[in-house]
Amino acid sequence: MLNCPECNRIIMDSTSDGGWKLRSRMVLFHGGKAEALCPTCKTRVEVPVLLGDIGNPPPKPKIVVKS
Repeated sequence: MLNCPECNRIIMDSTSDGGWKLRSRMVLFHGGKAEALCPTCKTRVEVPVLLGDIGNPPPKPKIVVKS
């Protein structure tokens, strides 16, 4: 179990079937590390999550505004 150092909210916990549950507003990836934003106090908490190869991201759709 991993708790937020500021408010003690549970950020990462094991599930009954042997998996993991991540509770977060958002997960930020930078420099090979991952940080979860605490859903209660928005503190950045380092979490043991790896980002795999995402390949080439799809192109952003063009927005057309008609008047």
